[in-house]
Amino acid sequence: QNRCFTPREKRDILPENNRGICVVPQILTNRSDYFLRTMKELAAFGYQEVNLNLGCPSGTVVSKGRGAGFLEDADKLDAFFDEVFQKADLEKMKISVKTRIGIEDAEEFEDLQKVFNRYPFAEVIIHPRVRSDFYKNQPNRQVFGEFLKESVNPVCYNGDIFIGCSRVKSRISGIRKHHVRKRAVKQSGTGA
Repeated sequence: QNRCFTPREKRDILPENNRGICVVPQILTNRSDYFLRTMKELAAFGYQEVNLNLGCPSGTVVSKGRGAGFLEDADKLDAFFDEVFQKADLEKMKISVKTRIGIEDAEEFEDLQKVFNRYPFAEVIIHPRVRSDFYKNQPNRQVFGEFLKESVNPVCYNGDIFIGCSRVKSRISGIRKHHVRKRAVKQSGTGA
């Protein structure tokens, strides 16, 4: 993380390679200085929003305290956002966050929500599963619904993309957006 973009990363973020689509670069870190530096570098490419990934359940990521692993310590997460929001130029670059509802237990989300509500996120994208679920089990729509009611920030639903958006919207009143990762889309007959 203490480096410039790799050639592949740079190719992925170059504006000329993303014409006609809305791209919000996602950053995977637990270091506020790295996040702020990467924000500045992305702003130089013309991006106006970045996203912190607190949803990745991969063991190698979580073991380093990144992705969903960063959710284990709400105080450390709060200190991270405190520094980021104090130092970031929010006039030039918005910040959003993608998160799970906890590591092992959905009740962990209560403390996380308090942290998220302290900061002016452009959007909070919620994958309503805990880290230990990975991509199995049913999304916890009850916790998502509670977060939606209590959030001071715009909220986006992420998860269970194998059902249509209209079905998700009809189950959760007040939802306006549904987030889909390109690699997570299952194609018929592929078993992906």
